[in-house]
Amino acid sequence: MNIMLLWGVVLFNFFILFFMMGFYFFVYDECWIFEFKLGSFVSVGVDYVVVVDWMSVLFMSLVLLISFCVFLYSVEYMGSDVNIVRFCFLVLLFVLSMGLVIFSSNLMGILIGWDGLGITSYVLVIYYNNVRSLNAGMITFLSNRLGDIGLLMSIVWMFGFGNWNYFVYVNVMNDTNLGLVGLFIMMGCMTKSAQIPFSAWLPAAMAAPTPVSALVHSSTLVTAGVYLLVRFSVYYSFDFFSWFLLGVGILTMMMSGYCSLWEMDMSSVVALSTLSQLGFMMMILGFGSWLLAYFHLLTHALFKSLLFLCVGYIIHGYSGEQDFRSVGGLINSPVVMSGMNISLLALMGFPFLTSFYSKDVIIEMMLGGGNGLLVVFFLMVGLGLTVLYSFRLGYFSIWGFCLYNSGVDVSSGFMMEFSIVVLVLFSVFYGFFLSWWLFNIPSVIIVSVYVKLIGLIFICFGLFMCVVVIINDLWWDFGEMLFGLLGGSMWFMVGLSGNSMCRVVDECYGVFEGGWMEVIGGWGLMSVLKFMTVVLESFWSNIFMVYLFSFLLWVVVVLVIF
Repeated sequence: MNIMLLWGVVLFNFFILFFMMGFYFFVYDECWIFEFKLGSFVSVGVDYVVVVDWMSVLFMSLVLLISFCVFLYSVEYMGSDVNIVRFCFLVLLFVLSMGLVIFSSNLMGILIGWDGLGITSYVLVIYYNNVRSLNAGMITFLSNRLGDIGLLMSIVWMFGFGNWNYFVYVNVMNDTNLGLVGLFIMMGCMTKSAQIPFSAWLPAAMAAPTPVSALVHSSTLVTAGVYLLVRFSVYYSFDFFSWFLLGVGILTMMMSGYCSLWEMDMSSVVALSTLSQLGFMMMILGFGSWLLAYFHLLTHALFKSLLFLCVGYIIHGYSGEQDFRSVGGLINSPVVMSGMNISLLALMGFPFLTSFYSKDVIIEMMLGGGNGLLVVFFLMVGLGLTVLYSFRLGYFSIWGFCLYNSGVDVSSGFMMEFSIVVLVLFSVFYGFFLSWWLFNIPSVIIVSVYVKLIGLIFICFGLFMCVVVIINDLWWDFGEMLFGLLGGSMWFMVGLSGNSMCRVVDECYGVFEGGWMEVIGGWGLMSVLKFMTVVLESFWSNIFMVYLFSFLLWVVVVLVIF
């Protein structure tokens, strides 16, 4: 446990350093570029470029803050684990890989950090070494490898321009090459951020320990794709694919918000809410507002990691129970109850909490930006679904009555509560501080009263639906037979991008890992004999039909020849 505390203190000191550096870079509008020459390959310079500006430093400071809270949280959550040292260094490797992605402006450097994120997340997902963790790890790893193909293709395409520094050579590429590089980058970012049709891996990755989910699958790994798109949008816009990003973001937001209404697992509900917010960020990037997407990325990381830690606190207190129908009534735990209330209110965009300052500006920009009516309608429906599943999760997990485990004391320890308190403070105060920081020049968005009230109307409609339909159990009476299959299977994304990959892995495992001597030796010969036996039995059972078919085939051949 001492090693967890030690590295937690170290990460907190780095957080203070990076936070002050980010403030300095933003105020004085500075950017430091460090270029390390590593040689050349076929007249192409191989170098590593580090870009230190306010955007990269600020995001890295937030990663370090959440990592600090996760280390303190793990002191008691993972206290009985014998592999705590391995867990500590795996999380540190993940933070290092995240730093490589954040500070690199060279595609080769980004690829190193990108693969590091994939490998460390895979090892952390299979940390418990059971069948569920193995399947979830395979889905996670293979889905992210599909995105790595896109990043590799962008590297290959920029090889013809003599370097891989995208912020330098973006000015010498024509529209065709620019569009191809943007397409490959967008493909990689969509898989890393679990957009449709690569959405199945994020809920499956909840097999990892809760501290890992709070760090990896809520605030850093899944937002790496959005962050990379934001970095590329600074240098050139994704006008080629703006409507595609907009459509994918809307579909992901609607799918995850709808499917979260059918989940009874607390971790899966929070994972689907993360997926919904990622679709919201992609939709913002589709509008071309990269600064607002970056702003919401930072605010979302805070309250979503807080929500994961609170949910993990409840699961830990109830001895691994994740069904929120069997928990509730957490009056004896004011810290986790307050933290979960604040995180859920921030998720819903409650005024003067962290996400209010980003969501309010984004909604007003979309409503007053001359967008189509259909886009505005889907945005409002997504907002109502966010309120709906947030209120549902809060009602069943903390506000409602405990159904099975009456009188359970879920108090865990000081370290877990302290990490929750730290994130609560940042979830309350960080939003308006960041809004004053990023938008120091006031901007006025003028919309009509009716347009301004649309968001409030859909929020009230979401609360009404939650109270009347879900809490009174009318949802299951009227909608289970009609919509249950569609909601429980993530719009069939589980079968498309989840089970299919596991099936491929099982087949490849039998060939490549089972041993070539077994495949082509005795086991292979037995398989061939079994197949031939089935074929011969079918012929023997239908000997008369086989004779007639052969005679008919002979007649056709004779007629064709003559």
